[in-house]
Amino acid sequence: NLDQFAARPEAPAMVVEGEKTADAAALIFPDYVVTTSPAGAYAAGRADFSVLQGRPVVIVPDANDTPDKNGRRPGDVYCEEVAKQAFLNGATEVEVIDTATLSRMLPDGATREGPQGWDLANAVEEGWSYDALRVVIDTHPHLRRKLSPQVVQFTDRRTDGTARLICCELPIIRVVPGELPRIVDEAENALLAS
Repeated sequence: NLDQFAARPEAPAMVVEGEKTADAAALIFPDYVVTTSPAGAYAAGRADFSVLQGRPVVIVPDANDTPDKNGRRPGDVYCEEVAKQAFLNGATEVEVIDTATLSRMLPDGATREGPQGWDLANAVEEGWSYDALRVVIDTHPHLRRKLSPQVVQFTDRRTDGTARLICCELPIIRVVPGELPRIVDEAENALLAS
């Protein structure tokens, strides 16, 4: 949906897990450009999130997933990777919707145990109207958590093929094309000297 990002350069972005959820989120949050990444929760790092540059971003992960063999829930893995990519690509701010808490709420005000793999598309199927769901999310501050990464880490490859771990404390500095290798080397040298 690069066309939507191009057509709405001032709109905030929302990143969700999966096409079905993206379709539902676009109806619930019409002021946002909604997108997703291909290939599931563990592949978010391979997506091109450069369209998030200069935009506030809201991440809406799936809730209540079964933990993987490492004890991590796919929705949490997805959220962490998308947040990292959003900040690395110059998002102005990143928030996360607490879908685990939201999944326990019903349209009639009752609560329940949150279903496994719950997402915004499930909310619509359960009878939430788009407006009511948006109002609940927007008026309950405990459902939105602003992220402020202390350190973003990623691995880079040098020209000689060896890997190096780079740590970047915020604020992320926008770099002129072609200048990144020089700046990274200077930062690495400064870190090694300290």
